[in-house]
Amino acid sequence: MTTIKILIYTDKRDIALAGSPLDWNLSTLANALETNTPLFLKYEVQVINRFQSFNGSSPNPEPIRLTTELLQQFDEIWFMGIYQQNEAVFSEPFGGPRNELSTPEVTALETWMNNAFGGVLITGDHADVRQGHPNDPIEKQLALGRAIGHLVPRAGKLRKWQGPPTISSQHAFNTVGMGPVFPTQDDAIPQRLLFDQLDPRGVPHELFWGKDEQGNESFIDVFPDHEHEGGLQIPEPDGDWPPFKAPPGTVKPKAISIASSMNFRPGGGRESVLVVYDGDDLGVGRIVADSSFHHYIDFNLQGFAKSPDQSVLKSITQFFRNLAFYLIPLTKRQEITKAMFSRIASHPAVLEERSNRSEAIGKVAKSYLSLVASPIELNEMVHMLLPPVVRAESGNAFLPEAFANNAPSQELVLGSMISRHLKAVPVPEEAETGTALESTVPIDPFTAGLQDALQSHTEQLKESAADNEKFLVLLSKI
Repeated sequence: MTTIKILIYTDKRDIALAGSPLDWNLSTLANALETNTPLFLKYEVQVINRFQSFNGSSPNPEPIRLTTELLQQFDEIWFMGIYQQNEAVFSEPFGGPRNELSTPEVTALETWMNNAFGGVLITGDHADVRQGHPNDPIEKQLALGRAIGHLVPRAGKLRKWQGPPTISSQHAFNTVGMGPVFPTQDDAIPQRLLFDQLDPRGVPHELFWGKDEQGNESFIDVFPDHEHEGGLQIPEPDGDWPPFKAPPGTVKPKAISIASSMNFRPGGGRESVLVVYDGDDLGVGRIVADSSFHHYIDFNLQGFAKSPDQSVLKSITQFFRNLAFYLIPLTKRQEITKAMFSRIASHPAVLEERSNRSEAIGKVAKSYLSLVASPIELNEMVHMLLPPVVRAESGNAFLPEAFANNAPSQELVLGSMISRHLKAVPVPEEAETGTALESTVPIDPFTAGLQDALQSHTEQLKESAADNEKFLVLLSKI
C-alpha cells in the first residue's frame, strides 16, 4: 500500500486539524482523506503553521521554513495562508518580517515541484486593506494568503494577489447567493458549480467525477460557499513554465479554469472557482488553484453535516479525495496503478474470463475495481498504463466507457492489457497495427494490449462503416 503524505501549510494559528469552535478547523477534510482509505493507498495529513513557535513573548519568531529536507517528507502541499506581506514587527493578526517565502524556500519548492513532481494546492481569500493603511484604495489592497502564496513557482501566478475581489460588498466575489431567507456561508445551501471544461460528450474534468447513492457515476456540482472569495487568473506562460529553455515562439500549455460560480453581488457575473495545471507530460507536478480556503474549513461545512440529507457533504468530501488523488506525484500514481492492475488481473472472476473477448474481460475487471476505486482513480489507472508517448499525445483525455468513434473504450483497453498479461507470450516481430518491430525490443503487456485495443477498435469502426453503407443502400431503394 502506498502512503501519500499531505502538508497543509499555513501561517495562522486558527487553521488547524482540531481546536475550539472558534477556530478554523480542518477535521472534516482530514477525516475524508484518512478514514476513507482506498484499497491501494492511504493518506496522512499534517498541518504546519509557519509561526507555530510564536508564544506571544518573541517579537520576531523564527518561522518553520520550507526546506529541502522538509519538502522531501511530503508528496503534496496545500497552501492556506492568511498574512498579506512582510511586516516590521510581529503581531498575531498580521505576522511579521518573515511572512513571505525566502529565496532559498522558493528554490527548494521549485526543485521539489519539478524533480519530485510534488503536487500543489494554492488557496487564499479576498483582498483587504494592509496593516496600517486603513484607507487603501481598491487597487492596492492585498489578498489574504499572499505572503506564503505569491512566490510559489507557477502556482502563485494562478491567483490574484492585489486588487479586487475584496471584502467590500461592492467588489466582493459572493457565492452565498440570494433568496427569501438570508443565506449564510455555514447553512445547508451550497454554491452550484458551472463547469468550464467539457469533453465532446459533455463530461467535466475528472476532479468532479463522483458516485450517487446507488453507486452510479455522477458529477459533483456543489461546493461550500463564502461571502467574499478570492480571484483566480490564467497567466501567459513565461520562462518559469515548461517546456523550459524552449525556442522563442514556442506555444506552451496553459492552466485552465475547470469550474466557475455565479457572483451574487450587485452587477456580478460568472467567476472562476478552480483552475488546474497538469504537468504530467511536461516533467513537473500538478497544480490546483482554489478561490478560497473556506471551501475546506469545518465552519463552511457544518450546515451540510447537520442536514438530514447528507448528499451534499458526501459530494464535497468526494471532491476532497479526488483532489488529493489528482495531486499525487506521477511516479506514485504509477506505483498505485501497477498494484491495482496486478490485483485485478489475478482476481478469480477475471481469470474465469481469460479466454473471452477483451471487452468482456475489461467489463468484469472494471466492475470489480469500481467497488474499491473511485471514477477518477479508475480513469487515472487506465491512463497510467498507457505508454508515455500516447499519454503525451492524448493528455488525460477520458476514454469512453462503451464503443465510440473517437477512441477505444476503457473496458476494451483494460481488457486487452489484462489479456496480454495473462497470455504472457512473446510479441511477434510485426504487431497487429502493421508496424514492424525488432524482435530484440521487448514490449510490455500494456503497450501490446493498447495495440490490440486500437486494432480491435479499428475493426469495429470498419464494421460500423460497412453497416452504415448497407443501410444507405437500403434507404436509397425505399
